[in-house]
Amino acid sequence: MTISLGDGAARVRTTRLGPALDAVARFGRGDGDRPLTLSLEGVRLGGLPVPGPLVDWVVRHLDPTLSMRHLPIPIELGPIRIAEGRIVIGG
Repeated sequence: MTISLGDGAARVRTTRLGPALDAVARFGRGDGDRPLTLSLEGVRLGGLPVPGPLVDWVVRHLDPTLSMRHLPIPIELGPIRIAEGRIVIGG
């Protein structure tokens, strides 16, 4: 897996789990049930574009942050920003 952190997004590429998978990932603010949201854009599997509704469905059903609402303590994160070569949480 290769992850390149750029200005506001991470480019993800994996080639070990079958056909090559390419995507652009972004973090967003939490929505009350989870401390952050993850969105994927430009998803391509084996070079073919994957429809956005299918990507959204997969992300929604495999998102591990949804299970955080069952923790005995609330989880809050400051703003998350992807910068060149790093992920900044909070300040």
